[in-house]
Amino acid sequence: MKKFVSFMLILMIVAMSSTVSIAENVRANPMMEEPYTAGEQVVTEADLNDNFANYASNRGVSMMNLSENISNTVNVVGMVFDMSNDIPITNATIHINGSNIHVDENGRFQIPNMPDGKYDWVISADGYETAEYLNYEIDVAGGTNIFTFYLSKDEQIQKDRDIEMSQERCENSSEVANLNSNIIDTQAMSTVPTVSSTVKVYYNGAIREVSRKEYVRGVVAGEAYSADWYAERGLSTAQIRQYYCVQAEAANTLAVYFQKVETSKHSRYDVCAQTHCQHYDPVQTTAEIIAAADLIFYSTGVCQVLMYEPSAGSYNYMCPFYFSSCGGNGTITYGSSAPYIRAKSCSDLTSGAGGHRWGMCQMGAAKKAKNGSACEDILTYYYSDCDTEFCRMV
Repeated sequence: MKKFVSFMLILMIVAMSSTVSIAENVRANPMMEEPYTAGEQVVTEADLNDNFANYASNRGVSMMNLSENISNTVNVVGMVFDMSNDIPITNATIHINGSNIHVDENGRFQIPNMPDGKYDWVISADGYETAEYLNYEIDVAGGTNIFTFYLSKDEQIQKDRDIEMSQERCENSSEVANLNSNIIDTQAMSTVPTVSSTVKVYYNGAIREVSRKEYVRGVVAGEAYSADWYAERGLSTAQIRQYYCVQAEAANTLAVYFQKVETSKHSRYDVCAQTHCQHYDPVQTTAEIIAAADLIFYSTGVCQVLMYEPSAGSYNYMCPFYFSSCGGNGTITYGSSAPYIRAKSCSDLTSGAGGHRWGMCQMGAAKKAKNGSACEDILTYYYSDCDTEFCRMV
């Protein structure tokens, strides 16, 4: 990545801030509660350092009953939260494949030997409505799987991963057309801007203020498929990580755009978790997604953001439109308001959900990763005159 050579210089000159994403016609309910910061972390630095080996206490650890010929298993961990306040629920039970798995005194659970495949997860607890998370996948290739389940006291929750992954994401032309015409910041900045360290996301009926890193992880989990899915189509572990990194930087840039430029689409939060913006799904992530998404964050409090550079030394916020698949027909030019969205030749890894064909083709980006392209090369191919900048988080 060519910007690394000037990394220390950039760190010395950063100032201001940035945000990116796609629009929504629905505004927040004016009666909605004030946003709150998510509570206990599902994944801590200690968990990462320990490789999730001792995630839950003995009370929350359950072994699956396996037949002798099953060897393709993986460590599965997670937490169950109260949807209204993000407080861990300590009396929850997870019903899966005829087994009952109990959480520990911290709301955590761990299944050290779970076979890959799709499962229906049914979660219950005294005082809460039952929640169903259907067709959520155990991904062996992705390393430890991390689930974040929510329960509500007022309503049932039902999510179907297959349905969510088949829906168009960031692909509705009418939604895109309703974006503020000011797609780029009208005044070029002479220094790299700063960005917020948190993102306010409307998810599960409430506004949650989560760390930028946590938000990006959730978007990669929501927008991308499992590592197994890409591996079945010929991508190596390193190539999958490059693609996840592409999606992570695009997601981060999109969040920056909504925070800094396209602020009129949401009155009380930055982005929603639905198809109006980008699909944020913290229910399921994996160690591989975390490893890839975290590549765009640094211990110095800096993150990578894609920015439009109309001339050397000038920086503009940009909206990184992306869509599922181009059908081998390539992308198309957006217009003068987004000069970085130009027609590009492209072929898909496999057929996808189609889309508006502006910006990055997700299936095309995955194919480029399979062919050996790195994250930065893929992004700068689809977004003309753009480059990665290192923005300080404040």
